[in-house]
Amino acid sequence: MYLAGHRYNDITNHLNSHGYRTKKGKLFVKTSLYEILRNEKYTGLFVFNRSSSKSAGKRNNHKSKDNKDIIRIPDGLPIIIDTDTFRKVQDKMDKRKKAPGG
Repeated sequence: MYLAGHRYNDITNHLNSHGYRTKKGKLFVKTSLYEILRNEKYTGLFVFNRSSSKSAGKRNNHKSKDNKDIIRIPDGLPIIIDTDTFRKVQDKMDKRKKAPGG
């Protein structure tokens, strides 16, 4: 839907109206969809040791460790979306990030 030109709100409304929920059982919102679209794991790439620790041992998912400390295992997970489609989505998201409203 994203590659076809649908906006985040269109996609989240579609998912929510069809009964889909996030892994925590909540309604989809723009940020949950953004995280899904950016997540490499759906291409089969298992990423480990990416998040920097916060205080008291909690993870901070918005801050990554140095690239040299991150472990990436291709085909470490089931492939849900092909790499070419994932890359097209990333390119489109990057272009929209540079030109809001595009």
